[in-house]
Amino acid sequence: MSKHVIALDVDDVLMENVSLAAELVGVDPGVIDAWDLTKVVGLTDKQRSDMYALWRTEAFVKCQQPYAGAEDFVNRLIEAGYEVIVASSVPPEVMSARGLAIRGFFPNIPERNIMLGGSKRLLNVDVLVDDNPGNLGGCAKHGILFAQDSNRGCSAPYPRTNSYEKIFELIREYTT
Repeated sequence: MSKHVIALDVDDVLMENVSLAAELVGVDPGVIDAWDLTKVVGLTDKQRSDMYALWRTEAFVKCQQPYAGAEDFVNRLIEAGYEVIVASSVPPEVMSARGLAIRGFFPNIPERNIMLGGSKRLLNVDVLVDDNPGNLGGCAKHGILFAQDSNRGCSAPYPRTNSYEKIFELIREYTT
């Protein structure tokens, strides 16, 4: 029997992203209430532009740290027999830094299971955990929306949580 494949997003699922970028450009992270920054009221064009520019730098990727519990969560999935991949939509100029960060923080994920690119539509997995509701449709049998301030206003037909324990329970439910 083949293993169930679980895909995990990196930014704002395994590692801090939007709130870190907001803080670095002098914005209260609580202001970011939409995944699409163009829809965030209270952001100036310069702040928005600075956040987008920051995400295209290796320096930013090197500042990112895993959320508390992320490493244990990944290891627990692997120990439970799941094929874990990370799927991260990053621009080409930071792919090397992102891949190295993933290998450093999550050494139990094989290199062949690190998927970097601009779109997750090409995935074909059992479960995808992502903070962007737009990534969840079509590429996974089941989607789990990782709850963040940036997606609190969305209405998506997926369970929404930021508890790794609850995500693990949902994955077990979906794959048994």
